Amino acid sequence: MALLRINNGNSSLLMVDTSQIIHIEADGNYCVMHLADGTEENLWISMKRFEELASEQVDGATELIRVGKGTIVNRTYIYRITPKKGELELAGGEMNKHITIHASEKALTTLKLFFEGGCEL
Repeated sequence: MALLRINNGNSSLLMVDTSQIIHIEADGNYCVMHLADGTEENLWISMKRFEELASEQVDGATELIRVGKGTIVNRTYIYRITPKKGELELAGGEMNKHITIHASEKALTTLKLFFEGGCEL
């Protein structure tokens, strides 16, 4: 279990197991973190700051991958990558549904190559 600690504004400290993070999406000046149990947490930090915290606290946070400008996904939940459609489908774990994330063809092609062993992220 890799525990990530996020100082969420001035009011709370959020502690979450990174294996429970399905994906994070940017929403203006903050992020929305989607967890496997269906919970959504508003994070009052930028995507860049989230990446920094994950890298500092979770040994590089290797399960979390940035896909395009506004999305980070947990690679253990990736089910299907379809670059031509600009779609990334997430499923598995405790999730009882599939989630489709939209990202650029370039970002998804790179992600697909990474999983095929053809490049590094």
